[in-house]
Amino acid sequence: MIGAFLMGPVMRLFCAFFLMGVLMDHVWFCVSGPGGWVWANESVAGYSPSGAGDMKEGAPKLFSVCPLMGPKRTAVVIEGRNFGSDPDMVEVRFNGTRAEVQSVSGARITTEVPARAFTGVLTVKVGGIWLLGPEFEYEVSEVKVSTFAGRPDHGGFDGSFRNGIGKEAGFDRPRDLARDSKGNLFVADFGNHAIRKIGPNGRVSTFAGNGVAGDADGLGVRARFKFPQGLTIDGADNIYVADTGNHAIKRIDPSGRVATIAGRAQGYRDGKGPDARFDYPSGIAMGGQNDLYVSETRSHTIRRISLDDFEVTTYAGSKWRHSGTANGNLKTARFRFPSGLAMDDNGNLLVADTYNDMVRAIDLSAGTVRTLAGGDRNSDVKKTKPPMFYCPRGVAVDKQGIVSMTDTKNQCIRRIDLEGRIVTIAGVPNSKGYKDGQGSEAKFSNPYGILNYDQGEIYVADTDNHAIRKITID
Repeated sequence: MIGAFLMGPVMRLFCAFFLMGVLMDHVWFCVSGPGGWVWANESVAGYSPSGAGDMKEGAPKLFSVCPLMGPKRTAVVIEGRNFGSDPDMVEVRFNGTRAEVQSVSGARITTEVPARAFTGVLTVKVGGIWLLGPEFEYEVSEVKVSTFAGRPDHGGFDGSFRNGIGKEAGFDRPRDLARDSKGNLFVADFGNHAIRKIGPNGRVSTFAGNGVAGDADGLGVRARFKFPQGLTIDGADNIYVADTGNHAIKRIDPSGRVATIAGRAQGYRDGKGPDARFDYPSGIAMGGQNDLYVSETRSHTIRRISLDDFEVTTYAGSKWRHSGTANGNLKTARFRFPSGLAMDDNGNLLVADTYNDMVRAIDLSAGTVRTLAGGDRNSDVKKTKPPMFYCPRGVAVDKQGIVSMTDTKNQCIRRIDLEGRIVTIAGVPNSKGYKDGQGSEAKFSNPYGILNYDQGEIYVADTDNHAIRKITID
């Protein structure tokens, strides 16, 4: 049971509960947060039998953590007993990130919130015994935007197909990003009809395609693409490409060999491999059952491809290619020019429903579609005020379930937290441009693809700036 206690006369009652818990050898949290004092006993907090649940005399116990929220470098005091006096025997972690232990006494540990810990459970290790504490809410205090590769004056039609390190490289309207197990980034270089590779050191090379539009399988630069847009990658580092201009889905193995797995000509038809037809596929994401999901922008549908036999089916939306905003089951749900896709860890396929100005979520197990955020641009509300989103193109989700998205026509990067709160983390809304710096001052020009690279690192295909931007969140 968890209760919230307000400051005031009730505080005396709270202290009585706290002392009673100590005397009865129970472990209580007593924490102060924005909603007042909160207490919980050990069973709610999830203590393990070898940790705070071990009631042997002399075993370490955790009583309180204060505060329970704050940015990096926030001083935190942990109180309990039997902590010892040697800092080398104590370890504190915020959401798995190790913190510096500043001092230890028998009943108190002082520490500091490490950078990029983000929201998660606080744990303490004393002499080999782990104590499971409460959740600490990490507050982002700093966002920085930098250019990782490419730049506006090296992009576009002249000199855009250029390899090199960082800003020496050139792209032509990059659209999407994927990451392999070695930390390499791959870029769908839309106007250069190629898939580019960026090593962790920022060196840009051409992985497949050669800057000339076409339609050919083959190894590396012998292959041909035509305006590729969507990228995703599987556990074996095979890359899947929505080759938009060729109305096809292609696979690139780790050696760089390209093979067409579905589609070949423009149209709309379910079927196996080359018998299937697509009409400008754009977004693509790996599912959890050895399948791919593809957003078919002009058909307003989500298609599914089984990687067992390359059978293509219409998964969500109308086979008659009708657009709309309806939620519900897969057959009755409607989209309007969907683009970017991403899978979360709970079996939800997220969709950047571009012309509906929404982010949608498809529950793959239940077979239902709902609106996660945003709204119909034709609604009565939007006749009196601007839309919440304006043509979102890219969507990504991290391990905690926090969604990041490119709000393309608003020229900014937004996040949707677990409570549905929407925050602009980078870019100046409705102000197109090119500027690195603090998140609130940085500028983008029609950003498309977005990738959660690591905790606190996001990469963006800044399409009309012909650059790959990096967002660092602390």
